Amino acid sequence: MNADAALRAIASVGLPGRPARDRPIELDDRSWNDLAAAMVNHRLAGLLARATADSTIIPNQQQRARVDAMAGLWLSHALQMERLLLRVLDVLDGVNVECLVIKGPALAHTIYEDPSHRVFGDLDILVRGSSLSTARKALVGELDGDDVLPEIRPGFDTEFGKDVLIRVQQAEIDLHRTLAPVPFGLRIPVDELFVQPASFPLGNRQIWTLSRSATLLQTCCNAALGDVPPR
Repeated sequence: MNADAALRAIASVGLPGRPARDRPIELDDRSWNDLAAAMVNHRLAGLLARATADSTIIPNQQQRARVDAMAGLWLSHALQMERLLLRVLDVLDGVNVECLVIKGPALAHTIYEDPSHRVFGDLDILVRGSSLSTARKALVGELDGDDVLPEIRPGFDTEFGKDVLIRVQQAEIDLHRTLAPVPFGLRIPVDELFVQPASFPLGNRQIWTLSRSATLLQTCCNAALGDVPPR
């Protein structure tokens, strides 16, 4: 089996109705190197670790060591990002900005069987457009963050932007005012997403996130309008 076929098999791990495999996946070292690179690009290191644990894929000793090292690095990063997330929420609470946590940590804790199966690289926070400027200033000031992409003109991001990128040391926070880029994001009634949010526990608090239907909307927007080519 080549790396692309293995990638598809790993991405489907845990999905209902996933067809049973006749035999485990085994790859030569060249295909494994291609697969390892794809795992990073597609954020699938957590599912790769699960796939090796349930014998969907059978690595040799050297390949297994790479799986363990890759998963360990991603999960360590996830824990650091979750600690930062709690700080971000404290800052936004302090300036009375209502927010919803979306994408990485929210999906990990609400959709996946185990949060370790969904690794993520940054934080994504949704705020109302009217709160974007306040949230931006608070996070930059309180977390000693770097406002990476200054506005074209005052008020532009509040009116037309999709998100604002704030860097805190090596971590990135995407502060969203909608779920998709212009013009598509302007058609999303963002205020309605705050009406009946879902939640998940993290640390000592409950964290608000999108409802299941809104999560599906966000995921579809990201799949269709996000990375090119899509993950």
